[in-house]
Amino acid sequence: MDPVTLAATGSVGVLTGETDRLPEDADKLAVQLVVEAVGATPTISWKLQLSIDGQNWSDARYITDASETAAVAVVTRTAAGQDTIFVLLGDRGWRFFRLVVTANTNVTYRASAYPVDRD
Repeated sequence: MDPVTLAATGSVGVLTGETDRLPEDADKLAVQLVVEAVGATPTISWKLQLSIDGQNWSDARYITDASETAAVAVVTRTAAGQDTIFVLLGDRGWRFFRLVVTANTNVTYRASAYPVDRD
């Protein structure tokens, strides 16, 4: 499956992203946010949200490379680099997803989602 652009290269500011449909055969979803450039005291906070109807949203449960413990907290970065989360889709029937950047100070970023069908 092809990656889905959640925030284009050069994005700035806060964002409630476009609603994207999760492919029907996707049973895994990774999301990567890359901080491309920073200014003084950079901070960006973001999360992924999931929905069954595209109107009512829940913050996604996820794990990271560093921890197998499920989290729903916003991801915060204070320097250039990248963060990747692995969304726990489970058997909840999620059909839609979107990126939400809740805070941004002096950060330029991009983000992509990578749906995967393991079957």
